[in-house]
Amino acid sequence: MRLKTLLRAHRWWDTQIPVMMALVYCVLAQAEPAPAVAATLGTLALFLVASVGFAGFGHLFNDLFDIQQDVESGASNLVAGRHPLRLAATFILVLLLAWVPWRWLPTTPAVWTLLGLEFSLFILYSLPGVRLKERGILGPIADALYSWTITTAVALLVFARLGAVVVPAWASAILAAWAFVLGLRHILTHQIEDAGRDQAAGMTTYVTQHGWLPTFRILQRVLLPAEALLFLALLLGIGVDAPIVPIGFLLWTGLMVARERDRAVQWPAVKQRGPAIHRLFFFNITVLQRFYTLWFPLLTLVVLVVRHPAYLLLGILHLILFENGVAVLFRTDLPDFLRRLRAAPPRELA
Repeated sequence: MRLKTLLRAHRWWDTQIPVMMALVYCVLAQAEPAPAVAATLGTLALFLVASVGFAGFGHLFNDLFDIQQDVESGASNLVAGRHPLRLAATFILVLLLAWVPWRWLPTTPAVWTLLGLEFSLFILYSLPGVRLKERGILGPIADALYSWTITTAVALLVFARLGAVVVPAWASAILAAWAFVLGLRHILTHQIEDAGRDQAAGMTTYVTQHGWLPTFRILQRVLLPAEALLFLALLLGIGVDAPIVPIGFLLWTGLMVARERDRAVQWPAVKQRGPAIHRLFFFNITVLQRFYTLWFPLLTLVVLVVRHPAYLLLGILHLILFENGVAVLFRTDLPDFLRRLRAAPPRELA
């Protein structure tokens, strides 16, 4: 089994890591003078290795105590059926990946505190006897903290120290609040999707306790609006020095809304609104999540390269390592547009 599959990299490599990279590029763009490219690339490589280790440990440890429930529900499990020695070797590997890079990475006491908290939450989330994942709202809170809030805060602190950049307290507060709400939205959406399997396995989650419909209403009426407003506030803060980023988000949103209308989805301009689940999906995935992962890092990368042209190599590496808007544009969006253009009925001349 490939290490990428074993560590469930498809869940975080092209979804969470690019968001952290966008923040890294923002910080580096503020550095005067910018750190040497070689030093930045070395730090970034070590940081990504550590991120792989932490994410891998979190998934493995969670599945270690979910074997029985996953077997009963038919869900995939990373550790079920694996030989104990191979499993132990895998745990040792991810722990080495997670912690050894910090021997050379820029750190502060706050970074070490956050890393310890993240590691502790991984354990408390799944460990029998505590098992926060089955203790109502504590489960989503813990997941939102270790999967988004702490990881983004650590990325910000590490590269702010590398670039000797002082991040304003208000910006850090907005970022932390946005990441936390984003994390809550992610885990509750995931629990709604898994509610049937969790109930079949006898697992108690927030959604199985309170029902998917009340949870959906929380997502629709509270978390998604809060996430959007906090992200807009974050974009406005970035836009003071880099207006291309909020302008890019507005253009992206307008393009996505226009595409929805073109596909005859009756939202949001007409009185007969589409189903609530579709509207939530549209904002959740199409507008916000796709912008976070595809264009947010690219726009901040443009700002970085314009201010510090020596970082062009970093831009090329991003295009190679991560799914991004440019690749999706030429691989998916442009062919889709040309296909629909050819299929459109010809207009009659007056």
